[in-house]
Amino acid sequence: RRVPDMALTTEHHEHYTIALTNDGQWRRAWELMEGPMRADGLVPTCGSYIAVLAACSKEGQWQTAQFLLEDMQIRRASELNKIGSPRMVKLHTKAFNLVLRALAQVRTQNGGNGSNGSIDSVQWEACLDTLERMHNMTGVLPDTVSFNTVLTACARAGQWEAALEVFE
Repeated sequence: RRVPDMALTTEHHEHYTIALTNDGQWRRAWELMEGPMRADGLVPTCGSYIAVLAACSKEGQWQTAQFLLEDMQIRRASELNKIGSPRMVKLHTKAFNLVLRALAQVRTQNGGNGSNGSIDSVQWEACLDTLERMHNMTGVLPDTVSFNTVLTACARAGQWEAALEVFE
C-alpha cells in the first residue's frame, strides 16, 4: 500500500527490490521493476538490477538475467557513458558476470541418469556472445571472473577450441 501524499522514489523501489530478492522473491522483484516502476516512469537503479540479476543467477533464471542485462544496458547506458565513474563500470561488469554465471550453470541431462549434466551448446555459445557484448560496451572490460566463467563453460561443454579463442 502506498502512503497518501508520498511519492515513491527510485530509491524506495531499490530498497524494496533488494528486500524481495534477499527473501528469495526474485520474480516479484522483477515484476516490480517491470510494472509499477515503469508505470510511474521510474528507471530502476543499478542496485536494483544487480539485486535481481544476482537472485536470477542463483536460481538459474538465465533467460530473465539476459533480459535484465539488456534492459539495464538500454536504460542505464547514458549513465555509464556520461559519468564513466569506476563505480558504474564496476556495477556493469558485475551485471555481466552475473549473467555469465547464470549461463554457465545451465545443465542438460546427459545419458538419462540425471546425476551428470553437460553444458547445453546454446549456453556456452551464449557465454561467448555475452563476453563479446561486454568487450564491445564502452567502458566495461571483462575481468578475471568474466574470463574464468566463460572458460569453465567452454571446458564443461568440451569446447576447447572455443576456450582457446577466448585467449586470442
